[in-house]
Amino acid sequence: MSHCKVVFVGAGSYVFGPAPIRDLLDRHKLQDLELALVDPNPQMLQLMAGVAEATARKHQVKAKITTHTTASDALPGADFVICAVAIEQRKRFAIDLSIIERHAAGHLISEFGGIFGLSSSLRQIATIRNLCDAMRQHCPGAWLLDVANPLPRVCQAAHESGIRTAGFCSASLSSYQMIWKILHGQDLPYPFEPAINQLRLTIAGLNHHTFVIDIRDPHGNDLRPQVLQRLAAGATSGNRRAEQMLRDHGAMLAVQDGHTHDFFAPSAISRPLDHISHGDETERQKRLRLLADIGAGLADPTACFEPQAWEFPGDFVASIAYGKSVRFHSLNLINDGQIPQLPGHVFVETAATGADGTVQPDRVDLPRELVPYCLRTAALTDMIVQAGLRRRRALIYGAIELDPTIIDKSAARHAIEACLEAHQDLIGKFA
Repeated sequence: MSHCKVVFVGAGSYVFGPAPIRDLLDRHKLQDLELALVDPNPQMLQLMAGVAEATARKHQVKAKITTHTTASDALPGADFVICAVAIEQRKRFAIDLSIIERHAAGHLISEFGGIFGLSSSLRQIATIRNLCDAMRQHCPGAWLLDVANPLPRVCQAAHESGIRTAGFCSASLSSYQMIWKILHGQDLPYPFEPAINQLRLTIAGLNHHTFVIDIRDPHGNDLRPQVLQRLAAGATSGNRRAEQMLRDHGAMLAVQDGHTHDFFAPSAISRPLDHISHGDETERQKRLRLLADIGAGLADPTACFEPQAWEFPGDFVASIAYGKSVRFHSLNLINDGQIPQLPGHVFVETAATGADGTVQPDRVDLPRELVPYCLRTAALTDMIVQAGLRRRRALIYGAIELDPTIIDKSAARHAIEACLEAHQDLIGKFA
């Protein structure tokens, strides 16, 4: 492709904003790139544009950087649209917490599960529906590359809105650290290079509800017996539910317990979510000063790439548009047979390979014992997506009945009614 246009919606995030800039202009150094940054905050747009321009200069990358406060101004001619947006995230989280405390005190707060997970999903589905409407008008052939949670619900909603979609999440990468710690008793910092070099893991399932199906060394030897022996001797990764799944079913949850409790009935190991965004105000101000220094030429652009995000939508751009060979540890795509035991209308997560302008997901057969867990999660995802797209209360109530994290269904219905009213400005009216 002689020219590629990438629109980045949500570019003002001081945590995630630098990541696509790093991938496109630093790691892959994609030439003849147009990068359109979109955010309602003009100050953050200028800071991020300064980082992008400084990165392009450093690596002698020919790139056009533009800024836009509305997506519709940026979308015409786009080949890819990266979405990292969550509207008024902190404010809306606080509203939901207040509602839950009033109507369902003691209810588990989690990102995907329960009352907050449902309320957040409806807001994100409404947001992505609006973005997809604009994409169909201005760039109907573009790919939507989503990193915003709850990722599989956002991706399915976009797909059903007629937009080609891929989702990027790093959560299952933690499985390398978890298994390494069991085997060696050692915590590894990201990017977990010793574990990734010495372990061959097969991971598949639904986002945040993925499983390590196979554990091998570089020579193909099965390491599961060794992992189980270490667990029996008292070793642990600190993730009790994940380890118990390995003992019970021979497959380990690939995501740390802090995420996986979104899909199981609350237990003694469930811990409520107490915040929904990265960093505090002190960290934010520190990062803003750094971004300003980079734009002014007073600091190296790489200084804002740490701590780095683990999601890499830029790899997808490099593979599809520039033909680069890329191996994706995990990629969320509509199920086109890569996990044959799961429905074809939901997004599933497997490893994938990009080469020669195409991306091919790995095919993985789930062990029979895991299929009911994944089918339940797939059914809940589909119910929530349909509720959001069709704005139907009956479907919301159906999701409440399906959700294993919701114990008091009546209290949840009262709470979600209050959430629907509180967020009507974003999600519209439900029939």
